[in-house]
Amino acid sequence: MPAATQPSPGQWIATEKARYYRFETDAANDVRSIMALETTVAYGIVSRVSVQADLPAYWKDAGTPGRTTVGIGDLALALKLRVLQEDLGPVDTVRAAIFGGVELPTGTDDFGSSSTDPFVGGVFTGIFGRHGLNAAARWTFVTGQAFDPVFAGDAGSDLLDFNASYVHRLLPETYTEVHEPALYAVLDLDGTWETNGDLEMFLAPGLLWEAQRAALEFSVGFPIAQSVENRPRGEWRVNFGVRLLF
Repeated sequence: MPAATQPSPGQWIATEKARYYRFETDAANDVRSIMALETTVAYGIVSRVSVQADLPAYWKDAGTPGRTTVGIGDLALALKLRVLQEDLGPVDTVRAAIFGGVELPTGTDDFGSSSTDPFVGGVFTGIFGRHGLNAAARWTFVTGQAFDPVFAGDAGSDLLDFNASYVHRLLPETYTEVHEPALYAVLDLDGTWETNGDLEMFLAPGLLWEAQRAALEFSVGFPIAQSVENRPRGEWRVNFGVRLLF
C-alpha cells in the first residue's frame, strides 16, 4: 500500500512488484488467474514534492488450453506533496501526504481501457518505536469502461481504494549506531468500493525486509468481505516486491 514517505530531492526509487490473482469462475466469468508485474519509478523533485509513474504488465489464464493472453495495462502518473512531517526521535515520525494524477489509456485490448481517469488521494504514516501504522485512500474518477473488466474500476464506475496496515519490527529489537537491516511483520487491509455497489476487502499478512537502499516484501491476501456483481470475485492473491533506492 502507499506510504507518506518519498524520495529525497534528486533521488530515484524503483519498485518491481509481482502479483498473482486467483479468481472464482462461473458461467459469466472465464478468467481463472492473472499474473501482474508492476513497475513503479518515483523521483524526488524538492524536499516535499515527488513524481511517480506506474506501468503494469499482465499474463491472463482463462483456464482452458490456448486461452492465455499477455499485454500491458494503463500508465498512471502522479504528483505527491508532503503536507506534514513531525520527527519525534531518531526513528519515530508522523507524516502525511496528498497526491493526484491520471491514468492514461496505454493498455492493450485485454488489459487497458479507452478512457483517461484522474485520481486524488491522501496517505498517513506513523512510526512509533517498533510499531508502524499506515492509512491511505484514493478516489478515481472513471470516465470509461475497460475492454475486459477484471479489477476494481474496470466496469466504468468511480472507484474508492482504501488501505490500512500495521507493521511490527521483529529485528533488530533496538537500533545501534551501526545501520542494520530490519525485518518486519506486516498486516495489510486492502479494500475497494465502486459506485456501482461492488465492494471487496482483503486481509494480507506478510513480511518486509528493509535495508538502507533496498527492500523485499511478501504477503498473501484472503477476502474478508465481498459483494461483487460486475466483475470476477477474487479468491486469493500473492504479492512479492523489490524496492531499490538510487
